[in-house]
Amino acid sequence: MTLNRVVGLVCVATVVCASAVRAENWPNWRGPNYDGSTSETNLPDTLNLDKNLAWKVAAPGRGGATPIIWGDKVFISSADDATKELYAVCYNRKDGAVLWKQKLSSNDTANGRNNSASPSPVTDGSSVYFLYGNGDLAGLDMDGKILWQKNIVKDYGTFSIQWGYGNSPLLFKGKLYITVLRRDKWKGAEGTLESFLLALSPKDGSVIWKHVRPTDAVAETQESYATPMPVEVNGKTQLLINDGEYMTGHDPETGTELWRFGSYTPTKNPDRRMVVSPIAGAGHFYCTAAKTASPIYGVKLDGLANTVKTSAAAWTIDEKNSQPDCTTPLFYNNNLFVMSDKMSALMKIEPKTGKKIWSGSLLEKGKGVFRASPTGGDGKVYLVRVTGEAYVFSAGDEYKVLSELALGEGSENIGCVSSVAISGGNVFVRTPKHLYCFKK
Repeated sequence: MTLNRVVGLVCVATVVCASAVRAENWPNWRGPNYDGSTSETNLPDTLNLDKNLAWKVAAPGRGGATPIIWGDKVFISSADDATKELYAVCYNRKDGAVLWKQKLSSNDTANGRNNSASPSPVTDGSSVYFLYGNGDLAGLDMDGKILWQKNIVKDYGTFSIQWGYGNSPLLFKGKLYITVLRRDKWKGAEGTLESFLLALSPKDGSVIWKHVRPTDAVAETQESYATPMPVEVNGKTQLLINDGEYMTGHDPETGTELWRFGSYTPTKNPDRRMVVSPIAGAGHFYCTAAKTASPIYGVKLDGLANTVKTSAAAWTIDEKNSQPDCTTPLFYNNNLFVMSDKMSALMKIEPKTGKKIWSGSLLEKGKGVFRASPTGGDGKVYLVRVTGEAYVFSAGDEYKVLSELALGEGSENIGCVSSVAISGGNVFVRTPKHLYCFKK
């Protein structure tokens, strides 16, 4: 070889390796950082069916589960409205071809926009785990072979949640975590139902420990559709979980409660169920009560112990209708992005002070609310409306809509509720009928 050719090959290899390093998997609902963000670059500024649609495939039924991606495999959960069968499906990321499809349950239950395919799957690259709203839980290998199955409802009683169970599992440092935060009283159920955090072995589904989580919330406010979030505090990991009354921090090794923040509803409102999952960054966690009923709180994580009152928050935003009801905020590029469901307004917030950097409203007659959560990457924020409009925003210093795509799928009743996922330079959008893959 000539010296120039050797140098050229080395340069090409360096670029390829750098691209591989930048490519990130999307292994769980809120992505590789558990906050809705990715370090991926070279993502599309616009979502356009003519210019940058890589592929589009039909899904075998609807579901609120976000696509999960590992390498060239894309996983989704789906429920067939006609047969009530629940499926785990794996697609090829490159062309959308179905690699395998596995029926894991036969008794989907739907309630409004929610059905049993609302929890997102989770993977570590060697196995993938699917949880459904009827309690069915399964571990599969990456080729779709069922390794084990169990049912959480059968083991621990009815979920007793008004709109159906929707919590996604968390796979973290060798444990599979499941939250069941529910009403203590439910029609047809005998005795008192406990709320709890459960740690399972990913190898066989066996129970490692179960931690009962008490609350003095009442009725629907006891319920939570949220997913746990791991966060580093003074060099140690904690798990954040929340209901409509409190945020709590837990030891991931034992489930022991380390601290409690709240209450959001000291008058004991009976209808403040929690949908927004915990989010953390810049040394703080961020939370709000349900149904736009309280301020947005920014709370320092350092030094939390025992019960911490809401008055101890580092900052609050208490503007009417600014709080999210169902959309979990995005922490991206050291900024907090919050979507107000009621006003369809996206806000960019300085996370240490609560200072609003900008806000822009997408409130428009004939278009639905937002139930999916924002996703951030490559200087952009991606978000989907229930009526099927997919947006790209600038994550920069001023509010700017870069793109709006009307997919023509979804409605207020059966809407687009799955959050956008990003991996390998691709942007994945899930609707009730299809899975779309966009690229730059």
